[in-house]
Amino acid sequence: MVIQRDVNKDKRDPKEEKPSDQSGNENADLDEPLKIQEFEPSPSVQRVTETLHQNPIAASAIIENIFKLHPEYAQGKLNAMNLQETALKQVANDWVDSIMTLFNPSRIKEISKIEGPAILHGRLAAIGLCLLDPQLRTQLDQGGVFDILVGELNEPIREILTERGLNLYEPPESVPNQPDDPLKSVKDDQLGRGAFAKYLAKRILTVPSYSEAYSIHVYGPWGSGKSTMLNFLKTELESGNEWIVADFNAWRHQHIKPPWWALMETVFQQTKHELTRRERFLEFWWRFNTGRIQYLIAVILIAWVFVLILPPLLKGIKPESNWLSYWATTADNLSKIFAVVLTIWGIIRASSQSLLMGSSKAAQSYMELTHDSMNEIKKRFKMLIERLKPKRVAVFIDDLDRCQSKYVVQLLEGVQTLFKEAQVVFVVAADRNWLNACYEENYDKLKPFVCQPGKDIGVLFLEKMFQFSTSVPGIPAVLKEKYWESLIQAKSPDEQKEAIEAKRAAAELMDKAASEGSIIHLVNTSKGKSFAEQRAMREEAVIRLAAPKVVERTEHALKAFVGLLEPNPRAMKRLVNTYSVNRALAFLSHIDIDRDRLALWSILSLRWPLLSDYLEKNPEKVQAIVQQNLLSVPKNLEDLVKDNDVLNTVKGGPKNKPLDSDIIRQCALLRG
Repeated sequence: MVIQRDVNKDKRDPKEEKPSDQSGNENADLDEPLKIQEFEPSPSVQRVTETLHQNPIAASAIIENIFKLHPEYAQGKLNAMNLQETALKQVANDWVDSIMTLFNPSRIKEISKIEGPAILHGRLAAIGLCLLDPQLRTQLDQGGVFDILVGELNEPIREILTERGLNLYEPPESVPNQPDDPLKSVKDDQLGRGAFAKYLAKRILTVPSYSEAYSIHVYGPWGSGKSTMLNFLKTELESGNEWIVADFNAWRHQHIKPPWWALMETVFQQTKHELTRRERFLEFWWRFNTGRIQYLIAVILIAWVFVLILPPLLKGIKPESNWLSYWATTADNLSKIFAVVLTIWGIIRASSQSLLMGSSKAAQSYMELTHDSMNEIKKRFKMLIERLKPKRVAVFIDDLDRCQSKYVVQLLEGVQTLFKEAQVVFVVAADRNWLNACYEENYDKLKPFVCQPGKDIGVLFLEKMFQFSTSVPGIPAVLKEKYWESLIQAKSPDEQKEAIEAKRAAAELMDKAASEGSIIHLVNTSKGKSFAEQRAMREEAVIRLAAPKVVERTEHALKAFVGLLEPNPRAMKRLVNTYSVNRALAFLSHIDIDRDRLALWSILSLRWPLLSDYLEKNPEKVQAIVQQNLLSVPKNLEDLVKDNDVLNTVKGGPKNKPLDSDIIRQCALLRG
């Protein structure tokens, strides 16, 4: 079997070695791109590929089968090793295709002086697998197997590798500098954040334009990509020219008091270009006409009354001597100078004391001196948003998890109270544990009096604050490997083309899916395909999940679990939101969980987050809950795990599909 592949040009300096061709001339073709070259798998490689061709497999499975056929490889040392299955998986033919991009068949033929196609034999395939899967190479390095394999080759390894192969074999000492700043262009996305941003954007578009403020929480630890998510989400919302997005960095404004003023001023400054001249004038006038300005105007008026009335009165008196006329003239001149100076000072002072200059002191003065100031602020913010119609407004709050606890609570409470009546979508990106701890610290004295089973006081506040919460998508092991390759620039042009084509084909297929079941079916059919095709299908599946018809059908399917929900009107809506997010995260994390168990986990994490957090860290303890072995459960959870709703949820609910330790381990990987 002869297989033809495009192989990347080996960009090593051709002057290092220029082997002669049969005519004795130097081979000048090393400077030219390699043409389509021929590789022929050896019989043993063909046999292994045919045996393992059906499902995606780890590289470790292929190499074990190669060594079974050739126990003499690496002096037989692999036979004494217990290889662990690695995370990176794809079908056997795709592994072979990838291996062929690592080696230069023309160089193999030249060095080995063979006619016909170059042979992809077992040793070469085993070395290639190690280069493609660093986890596998690490295992073989520990036993010295990899170096022995390389030493058994007839050809010098560095002479037969392509540029990509050389980068993987011996990563460059100086890899390209990778900026640590959040990504701004979706084109640079390699971790599925762009697809998730499209999903969130579609969910935001379904928020009714007539509703009050709607708050979304995007959470994840520091460095998980929250700011990148906000950048991608902003691009999606603004692409249709129907939304205005205002960015507010809480960390940079945390020393400005009161917190709500900096947020309100930021929204105004970033949206004022959408206002008419009259609307801008009205906003500026309101800002100017605040604080102590009324008192300053009164002082100025008194000064001018003094100038206009007192001197004429003095002049009207019949003097017995010239001294009275002299003093009258002097008073007239001095009073005019004084009035002019006072007027200038008053204008400057009024401006600085008004909200026009964005002064936080002016905001504090406004709160102190204005009757019913809170309602006035509500009205002004709501009026600003209404003046921006028909465009809708989203406010992105970032870096809140770097701020002090008092500021965090005050800002979120301001959003929840002062700006609640405005038709705005707030998106807050912050670590959930940080926000939780901030509320815990600020309301520490209330903890003994405010509690619910499975929820601490911080969770209760966050539930009240946000209508929709989601983690940043996790990064599965298979995606980490691909991402690492891209960082060291080991991704071939062929792979880039394949990814683009795969996305196009996946979008066409997924566009026809009208339910979650059909989406899952399409994802499942891609499992036997290349990683690029699988990834494209999963990302398109996430985007499709946000389609209104799909959400409606999902809501209908989840009604079977109503009996396990809290008895309030919001519970069903929150379950649909949480389940939909978990399904999207599962697609992106390459985790396949059936609907019923994912619904049960969504309910568990919604109603009893303390219990779900505990099980994420100790999945094996789920059996203790089922068996009611209370000695194995922390004391703060003992009463909770005896609750009938908790037991019904863990045992499988109405569908009788229990949550076991394996399912919980998978669910724990959904979060970033």
